[in-house]
Amino acid sequence: MEKHILSKSTFIKGHQCLKALYLHKKRSFLRDKLSPEQLAKFKRGHKVGDMAQEIFPGGIDVSPKSPSQYQKSVIQTQELIAEGQTIIYEATFQYNKVLVMLDILVKTEKGWEAYEVKSSRRLSETYFTDAALQYYVITNSGLDLATFSLVYVNENYRLQEEGNIDVDQYFIKQEVSAEIIAKQAEIAEEIESELQILTELHSPKIEVGSHCFFPYSCDFFGFCWKKRSTDLFKLPALSKAERTDLLNKQILSLEDLRNEKWNNPLAEKQLNSLITNEPFISNNLKVILSTLPVDTAYLGFVSRQAAIPYCMGDKPYQNQLLSYSFITDQTKQALLFSGKCDDYAAFVEHFIQELISTPKIVVYDKEHLTELLKQVAEFFPALSSRIEQIIAKVWGIKQWILEGEFYFPGLKYDLIFKDTLNRILNITPFAGKPLSADVLAVNMFVQMNESTNLFDATNEDKKAILTYVEHIAIYTQELANVLKQ
Repeated sequence: MEKHILSKSTFIKGHQCLKALYLHKKRSFLRDKLSPEQLAKFKRGHKVGDMAQEIFPGGIDVSPKSPSQYQKSVIQTQELIAEGQTIIYEATFQYNKVLVMLDILVKTEKGWEAYEVKSSRRLSETYFTDAALQYYVITNSGLDLATFSLVYVNENYRLQEEGNIDVDQYFIKQEVSAEIIAKQAEIAEEIESELQILTELHSPKIEVGSHCFFPYSCDFFGFCWKKRSTDLFKLPALSKAERTDLLNKQILSLEDLRNEKWNNPLAEKQLNSLITNEPFISNNLKVILSTLPVDTAYLGFVSRQAAIPYCMGDKPYQNQLLSYSFITDQTKQALLFSGKCDDYAAFVEHFIQELISTPKIVVYDKEHLTELLKQVAEFFPALSSRIEQIIAKVWGIKQWILEGEFYFPGLKYDLIFKDTLNRILNITPFAGKPLSADVLAVNMFVQMNESTNLFDATNEDKKAILTYVEHIAIYTQELANVLKQ
């Protein structure tokens, strides 16, 4: 069997941008280097897929052990079907140089039913497109499908017993046969376009645009944008729709932006600051900062939204506090959740009590903290009134930017904490530290939770998380101090 040229992932890449597909297949050395954060995110989702197999237990997994064994999996899938196997995991098919792997294939009285699992809480258009591709390859390779369903996470599911997920309640199965059959002609045409592009000597000439970011951030951004201005991305006040519109009109540089007619006064003000290279700070914020009590708490915290709940009563992707640190002029403290479900109530209670006793709280992202606190209140209703009091006295530095209270030239539109620190404090935050992002701290926490020496007092990983969250609080205070000046 000849080697395939396209897979589901490469087809979707080409669906987003033919140039990205060409570079991926022909010039992969031009790809952006993956950050530790991106690598950590790629590790998510596999456990959800494995758990979905419990909906249809007793199947045979034909996952290839390496890329060189893809065609072997195709042959094995056909052999199992011929032998009468009724449940196959990672069933592999190939047609017209396209290879796909289906999460679960099941034989029922209706015929063969296909199930593709997603670890998200809702379905996107991209999921329908890749399901349509799978349907196209599977049916054209000779297997009739009675139904095709997408399986995703039920966000309203609550864990009733620790360590025991009811998979029939945790997952939602949605048949999408009609929607993806309607896409078959489009899929066939697009496959031919992608295969044709890959025969060319040079990459297609495609201008940058919103396809560089949607539905996924392109991993050839550095190559395609190396001679293009990124000034457009230095205006946090622009809405996503406004930024997308300007991006697609190729209005990217300061010169192009200054000639634009603005219906967004704050974005225009940020643009003028960018042009003159002069920061601004409102009189209102100056008053707020000058009147902050001496015992104001500067808060850093890390939370996680685990796809699979593990404490009784938890929901999928529920925001759970893992670690926090706050500093005032008199005190400094950093604490870490033990990971034991029975300890969580006391851990959260201590967190709330510490914050309720402070007159004002400054955090980088108030929206993130508010979301966490509201989910804590949902889980522990007795804390609701205190949580409302806490939210009322929180200031968010990120929100000050978005509300027009201040701006420093060059701040990026997504206002990632590290980037903001770099721009305002002129530092490389977390340099030389084992952790530099929340996702890395969460992954380390999960690994600790699964280890045998759970939260040993000498555990270096524990120290790393506490140091990381403590630095978030310290950097937040430093940002506020710069603004005071």
